[in-house]
Amino acid sequence: MPITVKEVMTTQVVSVKSSTPFKDIAEALIAHSISAVPVVHESTCVLGVVSEADLLCKEEFREQYYGDDYQPPLRTRLRHRLAQEGGSLRQKAVGDTAAELMTSS
Repeated sequence: MPITVKEVMTTQVVSVKSSTPFKDIAEALIAHSISAVPVVHESTCVLGVVSEADLLCKEEFREQYYGDDYQPPLRTRLRHRLAQEGGSLRQKAVGDTAAELMTSS
C-alpha cells in the first residue's frame, strides 16, 4: 500500500525568517525532529527552504573556504566537484543566515 504525503507530513509547521542565524536553524531542526524549514517573508510568503543538506554543506566545506588545512573526505570533494551549482555550494559554505543558506527556485 503506497504511503501518502499526509501520513508523513508535519502539521505544526516550524518556519524561520531570512535573517535567522545558522545556529538557530540547526536548533529548530533538532528541537522539532524535522529535516527542513521554510524561510518566510514577513507576510508569510515562502522564499525558500533550509534543509539539513544545506546546513551540512556549510559544515563540510567551511574549512576549505576559511583557509584551514582541512582536507574533506573524498566523497565530499567529488560531490563538490561534480555539483552543477558549485558557486551555490561556496555561498552556502560561508553563509550565516537562512537567506544565505536556503535553497530557492
